[in-house]
Amino acid sequence: MAPIFVGSNDDNSRVRSNRVGFAISTSNPGSASEGDAYYNSTDNQLNIYDGSAWVSAGAGGNSAEFTASGSISNGQPVVVTSDGKLAGVATVSIAQTIGETVTWKNARTEFTDTVYDTYNNKVVFVYEDGNDSSKGKAAVGTIGAGGTTISFGAETIFHQTGVGYISAVFDESQNKVVIFFRDNNPSDGKFVVGNVVGTAMTFGSATEFSSTNVLVPDAVYAPNAQKVVVFYREWNSNSYGKARIINVNSDNTATVGTNPTFNNATTSKIAASYDPEKEAILILYRHSDESMYYRAAIAKSDNTLLFNTESERRTIHYGNSSQYEVVYEPYQKKHVVIYEDESNNYKGAAKVIGLSTAIVNGSFEANAEYGEKVLFTTGGFGRHRVVYDSSAQKIVDAFRDGTNSNTGTVVVGTVTGFGITFGSLTEYSPSHSTEYNAAVYSPDAEVSVLTGSRSASDNNYTGPTFSRTFVPANINTNLKENNFVGFSDAAYSDGATAKAQIAGSVDDAQSGLTPGKKHYVQRDGSLGITTAIPQVEAGVGISTTQIIVKG
Repeated sequence: MAPIFVGSNDDNSRVRSNRVGFAISTSNPGSASEGDAYYNSTDNQLNIYDGSAWVSAGAGGNSAEFTASGSISNGQPVVVTSDGKLAGVATVSIAQTIGETVTWKNARTEFTDTVYDTYNNKVVFVYEDGNDSSKGKAAVGTIGAGGTTISFGAETIFHQTGVGYISAVFDESQNKVVIFFRDNNPSDGKFVVGNVVGTAMTFGSATEFSSTNVLVPDAVYAPNAQKVVVFYREWNSNSYGKARIINVNSDNTATVGTNPTFNNATTSKIAASYDPEKEAILILYRHSDESMYYRAAIAKSDNTLLFNTESERRTIHYGNSSQYEVVYEPYQKKHVVIYEDESNNYKGAAKVIGLSTAIVNGSFEANAEYGEKVLFTTGGFGRHRVVYDSSAQKIVDAFRDGTNSNTGTVVVGTVTGFGITFGSLTEYSPSHSTEYNAAVYSPDAEVSVLTGSRSASDNNYTGPTFSRTFVPANINTNLKENNFVGFSDAAYSDGATAKAQIAGSVDDAQSGLTPGKKHYVQRDGSLGITTAIPQVEAGVGISTTQIIVKG
């Protein structure tokens, strides 16, 4: 067919024999109608007028306009800020900060634990009230704006008679807090399921999970099966290590699974953490020879547990050890156990553990590698809790420092491979000793909350119980799991109108990409083919300089 020609020369639009040509210009035309199109030879984009503005058609993609927050370079990964502006992905140095001391209870709390309710964005502190007939209680904390303070609502009783050995966990599938404890009369194991309502809690009835004397329970949530699992010592069953899988219901009730034994010998301390890579639980416990051993288990949706064989039990630490706490470090994909090394002047010690698992001929097999023991106190370590600060990528442990008048102290650890290094010790208690120390991390406020309870030798249980927020020194990033927009279409100064190439478009301002591979935004704004924390997919490289934006 004869070409349909618009214009006076080859720079204008025409229908050619096997393609369509578009008018070429270096800038947007001064007037246009909806559906008009031209090729911009400055930024190499096909632009279409949508009736109110020129929009880049890109290479099969889209763009969006923002106001720049700070200077942005061409091709830089960009995020949308909380006030709706566009900022380049970058890191920033954060100084260590400890928030104000908030004394919220003028009594001593014992057997304490803390969980974070990710549904309501609340801290839940659970404890035995040593000044009120050892009742089991819970208090809901709200972190203030800026993350420097915390306030607590009125405490709620979850068990009217004496309790001890408390362990709490948050069930993410039901958005419930589950509290395990020993009922001191008649010394059986029970749990309650609760909801956060504003700044208080409501609880269902206590349910028995063991009719014998229960000690040192530790509970974890297994998201692969959407179940809660509790590990504990059953005193009246030869002090064997036992386990239960708990299926929590929406009405604050729960069903209890079978009662398998994971250690058929005296078990005197237990700690567990979930491994999302292996979809398995690492269990650490003190065996009858006083050393630290490990097992592994898989929680199943039928309310049962699959353990690796007893013969695969291995020793993590030889010699007397106690007060185990373990946490998973997702960036290095390792577990970190912090404990009291009794055979070494009761010093605080840590080891990094890597779990490997496999199903072989229908049997669950697990093995663990671990690094060298690292000591971080000179003695007198105890009554502690450990958490992982995912924003700072640091291990945070709050403990009683016996070498410093039993003051509440916090230490920060950094994991690299199978090694861990610690910073200096920082006192967080307000000039008095602590008996129990608790810690929990808030991913919303990006702070840890440390809670200390004064020693029993101080003022005969008069307290106080206090909390403070804590942020370790770190190199942080403005990149979050859900704020990545795409790539800057050009270089922009602060306050300028900035265009971002968003999902489906092709950015061609990169270098060093691997064609055919997914690329991930790193914390500093670079791109790589390995995941980072947070895990943000940038797109797929189609050449060394071009990437299809995922967004």
